[in-house]
Amino acid sequence: MEYDLADRMLVSDLDGTLLGDDDAVERFALWRERNGANLRLVYTSSRSYPLVLTKLKGSLLPRPDAIISQAGTDVRLFPSGLPLLDWPARWWASWNAPRVHRTLSDIRELTPQPSENQSDFKVSYFLDDSSPAALVRIRRRLAEARINAELIYSHGRNLDVVPCGMNKGSAAEFLARKWDIPREHVIVCGDSGSDRSLFLQGFRGIVVANAQAELANLRLPTVHFATAPYADGVLEGLEHWNQAATREPAMAG
Repeated sequence: MEYDLADRMLVSDLDGTLLGDDDAVERFALWRERNGANLRLVYTSSRSYPLVLTKLKGSLLPRPDAIISQAGTDVRLFPSGLPLLDWPARWWASWNAPRVHRTLSDIRELTPQPSENQSDFKVSYFLDDSSPAALVRIRRRLAEARINAELIYSHGRNLDVVPCGMNKGSAAEFLARKWDIPREHVIVCGDSGSDRSLFLQGFRGIVVANAQAELANLRLPTVHFATAPYADGVLEGLEHWNQAATREPAMAG
């Protein structure tokens, strides 16, 4: 399969999106080899940058141009690992992770995740099978403490508290602007609630068939729900958007 993706950016989550079927990963790697020219490849994850590197070393995934880790709070070029400090700079003066911990410390349902899942801009908890009402209570507690935060809940157990406006989607938009790539030339892929912000930036989107129910109501004209899972779903979505670009000259740029 050949896709005309010149001057575009592909942003994809790893676990449950590109990863999950080794044969499909191999097909994606072959696609990347054939379509690498003028295509920026970016991986996103809620994991830390070192843990993402471990994932890359243990798979056939093609090497990216950048990695968005820690749920969008950390952006680094690859392979240098150079952090783009102008990304978090706008939140340095207003965000205090220890204060978030203190504010939520007496909520019994919240269990802090291990230290490797925490960062200066991401406070992470386990919260099993949370109801919408429980998330509302947590938001209210943060608002009462005048902490301007957003909650990212995924897989029915992972809760990330990050600065308002700092997420995977806004980090992808930051990279697109930095590389001068038009919004309509960015394609994003995901499978869970932690990827939801990717689909709210006006990019072309791909939700793989094995996605969590958290994305089921994401019915937007810019989002394609693939019938194939994992990396095969990403390839299906790429073909869908390439065909759409062929039909609509304005999208093709």
